[in-house]
Amino acid sequence: MLNVKTFKKVAVTATAVSALGLAALFPTHTTSALASTGSDAKKGTSVTSGQSTVTVADKIIATGEKYLGTPYKYGAPSGQTKVFDCSTFTQYVFGQYGIKLSRTSASQYATAGTAVSKSNLQVGDLLFFSSSKSGKGKVGHVGIYAGNNKILHTYGSGGVRYDSLSTKWLQDSYIGAKRVLKGNTGSTGNTDKPSTGNTDKPSTGGNTGSTNNESSQGSQVADKIISLGNKYLGTPYQFGAKSGQTKTFDCSSFQQYIFGQNGIKLLRSSRQQATQGTSVSKDELRKGDLIFFKTKSSNGQIAHVAMYAGDGKILHTYGPGGVRYDKLSNWMSTYLFAKRMIK
Repeated sequence: MLNVKTFKKVAVTATAVSALGLAALFPTHTTSALASTGSDAKKGTSVTSGQSTVTVADKIIATGEKYLGTPYKYGAPSGQTKVFDCSTFTQYVFGQYGIKLSRTSASQYATAGTAVSKSNLQVGDLLFFSSSKSGKGKVGHVGIYAGNNKILHTYGSGGVRYDSLSTKWLQDSYIGAKRVLKGNTGSTGNTDKPSTGNTDKPSTGGNTGSTNNESSQGSQVADKIISLGNKYLGTPYQFGAKSGQTKTFDCSSFQQYIFGQNGIKLLRSSRQQATQGTSVSKDELRKGDLIFFKTKSSNGQIAHVAMYAGDGKILHTYGPGGVRYDKLSNWMSTYLFAKRMIK
């Protein structure tokens, strides 16, 4: 388990991760991965039921992704999904497929699976890290390798999220990895090819008068924007970050940059960006739409902008953790309106 305070003093560096859309970050997982239940897998720490262990890894990632943005709580109880700490998260998602993990990150490291080198990581491997609470060299955090140099885990104010293993604190605190899926030799997840089972589908509603061809073209542009945004997952948040650079972003400079690189000029601030584009309702949201939010201190005025990334998720940057995906549902209490910038 990881104390939230661990990360307050940790410097996060920018990363560059090659990917094509949200699903392409994790090219082995497909919508069908959620079609069967944990009863498909035998009980225990290894899966030997005859089904592909790569498929089990895909299912674990797909299940974990359902909880993106779920709040982090140190010492969260096992067996529920309202809040997680690092080890209850891994325990829960593996448990849905008959794989029993111990309660704490340290005990998972001590008892689960077989050690593997960092150079041989495969989707579904457990990754272990130290923390300020555990002390240097002692396990205090755990996450799941999701392919493409990404980890699926939970910590701090961002809750369940993806981060790049190139992030400085993950590099500096890395201890080791364990493989709990027996015979998991088929997928490293390190490919830039998009999945044929892309779960990041645009909303079926709300063409706002566009033809099917225009809608398809708009979706392609949105995919390119999302792909570029994915390269900066984990890039630190800095209020008032300078436009045109990629070492840090604030919410509006991030959108301005990734849209601008795809030929769509956005103004500098979230309030200025809100004057652009065409209004769309929540029911009409499509990938690439900008969503505007208020904050507790903004007196009902626009104070934040994010991009809708499909599948109920937003791609944005805000506070600790920097650029990340969150569930839109977790931000609905501050939702104001949405605008379509892509024709």
